[in-house]
Parts: sequence; structure tokens; C-alpha cells
Amino acid sequence: MSVRVSPNSSRRRIVKASDGTLKVYLNSPAHEGRANQELLKFISKKIGVARSSLKIKRGFKGREKTLLVKGFKASDSKNLIDKLLS
Repeated sequence: MSVRVSPNSSRRRIVKASDGTLKVYLNSPAHEGRANQELLKFISKKIGVARSSLKIKRGFKGREKTLLVKGFKASDSKNLIDKLLS
């Protein structure tokens, strides 16, 4: 699952951009991995999986990130996106 992260936001939320990508707004700064940790915690809570089931596959230091959700298949992506946007 690909997301675009926007750290230092006034409130946490997830929106679908006009190009179809998910944009995740986080409170934490992009410093010493704080935003990455908040991203994993926030996403895991939204989709109802353990924090240990999520991993950042690509984009540790950038805003564009690819997340790996253990136990989910590519065919489950629609359900995951629906959960994130609800």
C-alpha cells in the first residue's frame, strides 16, 4: 500500500488525493523516525491490526512510503483503503 505522509499537521487524518493516492497527515515531526512511528501506530489502529503487522517497505526518509501489511493480500487493498478512509 502506498501513502504520502505530511508530518507536522494540526490534526491526524487520511484523505484520498485527486490522483488516487492516500495522503496521511500526522502530528509528529519528520525527525528521528517519529513520523514513521506515528504512521504505523495510526494505520494499525485504523485497520484493526497489531502494530507489529505493519512495516515500512520503502521510503523511510521520504514522504512517499510503501507499507507492507502482513496477513493481507493485494486483493484486500480495496477493503483496507475503505477502512482507512472511514
